Amino acid sequence: MFVVSIGYGLGNQMFQYAFYKELQFKYPGNRVTVDICNFYGKKSDGYDLERIFGLKLPECTNRKAMELADYHGGKTMHPILNKYFALRTVAKGRKGTLIVVDDPTEFYPEVFELSTLRSYMFSGTWINEKYFSDVKEGLLEDFSFPAFEDDKNQYFASEIKNTNSVSIHLRRGDYVTLGVTQVPQDYYKKAIQIMEDKLQTKDIRYYVFSDEIEYAKKIFADMGNIEFVSGNFGASSYRDMQLMSLCKHNIIANSTFSYWGAFLNQNPDKIIVAPRIAARSYCKPFACENWILI
Repeated sequence: MFVVSIGYGLGNQMFQYAFYKELQFKYPGNRVTVDICNFYGKKSDGYDLERIFGLKLPECTNRKAMELADYHGGKTMHPILNKYFALRTVAKGRKGTLIVVDDPTEFYPEVFELSTLRSYMFSGTWINEKYFSDVKEGLLEDFSFPAFEDDKNQYFASEIKNTNSVSIHLRRGDYVTLGVTQVPQDYYKKAIQIMEDKLQTKDIRYYVFSDEIEYAKKIFADMGNIEFVSGNFGASSYRDMQLMSLCKHNIIANSTFSYWGAFLNQNPDKIIVAPRIAARSYCKPFACENWILI
């Protein structure tokens, strides 16, 4: 049995789900389940895969998860580094192996070359498109948002669909408190110029999404062709990702949230600009191969 640990916010959960689907594809004869113990006691407001997308996944029991993670009986994990799992920790328990990926953006093909005679628990966020290269089309269907019900989001959705729309995502709030590397203001100026050069027009309507919208208004104060999208907070914050995905083109932050907004954009001619600077010093940029990195 293979178990994928699910945790953190929506963007990370989507990467974990994508990896889960790829494991199903790569190991068709094995049972693949998820461990959602991170959300015990708060499943209604933390486990977004089911709440937003209605994805009901087979869950690993808490006892089985403990056995795989080698916590059963009070044992502690022993980190093991080897030539296959460099920069990762592999803890071998009595009934399985816990695989922990330290750099979520690095691709390790060995995770798809494992023995099917042993059980594995996978802990990580798997922020690399190679971890779900065979299931991309299915993800577009699985990550289907519920229809908008409120007037404000319906208005923005209509405007976005009927203009030469480009989303801009500025992530700041929790990045400041967590000490995560922020994208510099100059990145957005360069990204906008690249977008106008690529589209060969200035007839573009920009839609700005941010967890600090008042700060964003100061950054883009000199732009006239711009809308600031606000009001989607807390349990409804995913609506920003939904609106981003409707834009014809995207300028994203170093954020898994805006990554998925761009990934789910189904415009066949979409242009995606992403920052070369990563959220953490040990990570690679959050971007697909055909996106423009600056």
